[in-house]
Amino acid sequence: MGSQWLQIVQTHWTNLRFNDIFHGKVNSTLTVNWTEHEGYFLPDTKLQGKQTVKFLPLITIWCLWCCLHSSLISTRATTFFKHSLKDNYRYFRLAYNGLALISLIPVLAFSQSMKGDIIFSWNGALLFPWLLLWILTLVLFALGYRAYSMGQFSGLHQALADPSDSTDRSSDHLSTRGILGITRHPWYLAALIFLWIRARDIHLSMLVENIVLYLYLFIGIRLEERKLVTLHGDQYKAYQDKVSALIPVKWIFSLFQKKG
Repeated sequence: MGSQWLQIVQTHWTNLRFNDIFHGKVNSTLTVNWTEHEGYFLPDTKLQGKQTVKFLPLITIWCLWCCLHSSLISTRATTFFKHSLKDNYRYFRLAYNGLALISLIPVLAFSQSMKGDIIFSWNGALLFPWLLLWILTLVLFALGYRAYSMGQFSGLHQALADPSDSTDRSSDHLSTRGILGITRHPWYLAALIFLWIRARDIHLSMLVENIVLYLYLFIGIRLEERKLVTLHGDQYKAYQDKVSALIPVKWIFSLFQKKG
């Protein structure tokens, strides 16, 4: 019986496709390649190895961009630029953001050129959740915009400030108002959601870059938390105890406690 079933499967390899889920409305395809080895059908590791090698340049270029982006804003780097640039340091944040955006363009273009197979699509029954996630992402960005000082974030405030008053004062006061009383990092949360909903079709290249960017964002959150604890001490530790870093579990739990 087993041998008869194996004869149905192609002797070299077969593609197992699972698509048109939810009554054929979801265009989602998962492809698994198999080879025959000593009477058993096993995943084609050679093909998987080729796929890994194919995306190594994409992984490398994203890692380089993330390292450049992080290293330039590190405490050691900013201290160096403060001493080197002196009064002109007030332009640093503006130049940093400009460099980050300009350097991101070739990275995105290279990623777009690779794409690869579509591994998931927000179609059919998943279209409504996709729209809800888009609304949530936009709300998080908008509420974060209200909570943060965009002049300080972009660098325009520092660039237009008096040269003798170029100290970055955005960190002097710990703000917990608005959305910051629900989640400590609304823009990080919005970015983590956005990575998966930015396109209806999730290509293999997008999966690769999302993995790299998730690691980068979580490392960024951890480093930023350390910096804020150093800056604000026990005040920030109390804030950490009260408000969740990303998903507002503590805020939701407090709502249920109030109702109870």
